[in-house]
Amino acid sequence: PASKRAQVQVDVPGSRGAGAGGAARGGGGMAIVGNLKGAENISNFRTADGGNAMAVIPEALKSIQRRGLSRPPRKPVIFVDRETELNRLDQLIAAHQAVGVLGLDGAGKTALLREAANRPSALALPDGVIYLEGIDEHGAALGPDDLIQRLYDKMFVSNPPLKVNFDSAQSDLGNTQPLVILDSFDLPVSLLNRLPDLFPNGAMLIGATHAPPVDTLAPMKVTALPRDESISLFATVAGMSAVDKDAQDSILAAICELLADVPLAIVTAARVASTNKLSPEQARATLESVKPPSSDPEQAGIERAYGLAYSTLSENERRLLQTIAVLPGVSVDPDLLARLISGKVSAQSLTPGIVVKDGYVIVGGARLRVRDYAQPPAGETGTTRPPVDAE
Repeated sequence: PASKRAQVQVDVPGSRGAGAGGAARGGGGMAIVGNLKGAENISNFRTADGGNAMAVIPEALKSIQRRGLSRPPRKPVIFVDRETELNRLDQLIAAHQAVGVLGLDGAGKTALLREAANRPSALALPDGVIYLEGIDEHGAALGPDDLIQRLYDKMFVSNPPLKVNFDSAQSDLGNTQPLVILDSFDLPVSLLNRLPDLFPNGAMLIGATHAPPVDTLAPMKVTALPRDESISLFATVAGMSAVDKDAQDSILAAICELLADVPLAIVTAARVASTNKLSPEQARATLESVKPPSSDPEQAGIERAYGLAYSTLSENERRLLQTIAVLPGVSVDPDLLARLISGKVSAQSLTPGIVVKDGYVIVGGARLRVRDYAQPPAGETGTTRPPVDAE
């Protein structure tokens, strides 16, 4: 009825000055529906295509409802013990604390966070588990506004869809009790200081490479694996039998020492060895020949694993990887890459099944960060050539 209609102003992409008719046809301009009678509040909300809108909506027509219980993410397929870290996280979650889970990229933070999300301490919280990654489904990094909106939308469904900021979201989210897990976000210190206030009755785990200069997060360091767990992880990923693992124990221990017991390095090296049918002796010899540019032992372990992967690639694959690394944007079009690499290389000759996503390439059995291959990694020659940051 006319008394229940609202005046709605929507910015629509397209030609300017189209007016209400243009907006209805998908043009630009402003759409006016009905009148102001019976309207009590002005609301900001999001349109179905992601645009912003402002409307005077009758209070009787507004609706904000709690969503159902938020489910945890899937547990990691392969996970080693980490009982010390998990027990500590259990205590902090039960105490409704906000925690910074700290470690370099590749230390195993994501696997630890996913495992912790499925523990009884997490599942006991009344509103379940909210798990968000800092990269969206299109490979774009999420900013502070995106994070707050997604946190709100995980807990509430609103009609019309409300566009919220920190302050407007706080009144609703403050009454909920979930475990919130944020992985691989790059957030300003000012927001990190305030984030725990969004869920004062819940718990929060934030994965980060370095301890942020805030006093609202309890720090917990994710360190390298104990040696026996490193050996078990390598053997599991490489598909070794228990008999082979025991027979090769000393060689596997040497490999894990070269890899600094870092989960990413171990998984990468094990997958390369399995895919390329390298024996543990061959893998160890190649790892010993790699001269990593980093002085940090854990980062050097990751670089050795990348060097092992690089050593198994054909000349075309190496040139492909380096080409992708220096492109301003990433393309996996075979014809384009073939032309860039060499006019004599056909698209059919490139390695099938290469996948590039979120700045990583799957090739040679390993998931490699492409920016590390703008130049070849140091190898048997003993030269050290730090990778160029292609970004």
